[in-house]
Amino acid sequence: MRLLSLMFICTSFSSWAQDSFNKSEVFEAKEIYFYGCNFDFVELAEPRKFEEPHRAAVYGWENFFMMKKSPYILADRMSKKKFHFRTTNSAARISNIDPDSVITFFKEVTPNETLLKEVKGLNIDETDGLGLILFVDYFETRKEESLVHYVFFDIRSREVLWLESLITHAMGGGRIVSEWGYALDHNFNYFIDKLYYPQNKKHTRKTRKNG
Repeated sequence: MRLLSLMFICTSFSSWAQDSFNKSEVFEAKEIYFYGCNFDFVELAEPRKFEEPHRAAVYGWENFFMMKKSPYILADRMSKKKFHFRTTNSAARISNIDPDSVITFFKEVTPNETLLKEVKGLNIDETDGLGLILFVDYFETRKEESLVHYVFFDIRSREVLWLESLITHAMGGGRIVSEWGYALDHNFNYFIDKLYYPQNKKHTRKTRKNG
């Protein structure tokens, strides 16, 4: 089993100006409804033979990711009273993935406009509150690179309050499920610890100072 990569090089980018978002609503919300990982656009730039069935691997990535998540711990890490899991539709979404579209040697970044359209079209039960969904864009074996888009949105209006696109470089060892399940988990933890938490802390200090 190959050792875990020790070099984590992370890049956050967006084609939109970050100050165009209303992040204050994200930080001030008391609860989050988490709609899991969307793999509709996932691509795997994979030079090796893809041994696992395509959909089975995607199921495995989400299961690897979700099995380590506690709503209570996530609520604490994100300074919320409650963190609600709403991931029951993930299986249906994964079943619709075209197996032939997963493997590629020419990865493409999903446009922000496409992500916004997906958010507006989400079929969810909630009618109010703060939503969060992750769009997993691609995994690239050669660079050990993962790209995930984090989208916070107002459930009632479907307005995107914060869209952050994060590239990280890390892979797990073993087969393809554990390799990229670990990568997805690492990307998520990096987002919370290095992007969300500092900005939330800064917002809290600013609010207290102004109040």
